Amino acid sequence: MASEFNAFEVLTMAERIEINAQNFYQQASKMVDNPDISELFSNLAVWEKEHESLFSDMKSGLSEDEKASTAIDPYDELMLYLAEMADEHVFVKKDLDPASVIDDRSTPEDVINLAIEFEKESILFFLTLKRLISKRSGSEEIQKVIDEEVDHMAYLASKKRILRSS
Repeated sequence: MASEFNAFEVLTMAERIEINAQNFYQQASKMVDNPDISELFSNLAVWEKEHESLFSDMKSGLSEDEKASTAIDPYDELMLYLAEMADEHVFVKKDLDPASVIDDRSTPEDVINLAIEFEKESILFFLTLKRLISKRSGSEEIQKVIDEEVDHMAYLASKKRILRSS
């Protein structure tokens, strides 16, 4: 397996993680009775969809160097490996069924704290991958993914402050 990734490979994982997050939040929004919590999850699902589109657009704008494989992979096993890595991310861990982490007693602040934890895990995941990407292979593009996740976390933190002050 390659010891270095390129921007195309990481953006492929990022897209998949965003799809998994959308599915999680959509499922969660349907299972709670509290309309505020349901709306918050629906909004998070929409945001994840926007991230998926952004990352897809970023992929189409990559240079040849940023798309160039760093591994010999005649059977296209790298893409299977990347899909598996993305699918093992926080949103699809076997123990992370929405019903296992939220219920009707969950407050909007609880939901925001959960979403903040997801964002933290995403940031750590991409920071780790960025270390495996050279500048030539597009590490700057991965910083944009990290920046998006940081912005998302900042938004959630501001929502939490608003809730606490009301």
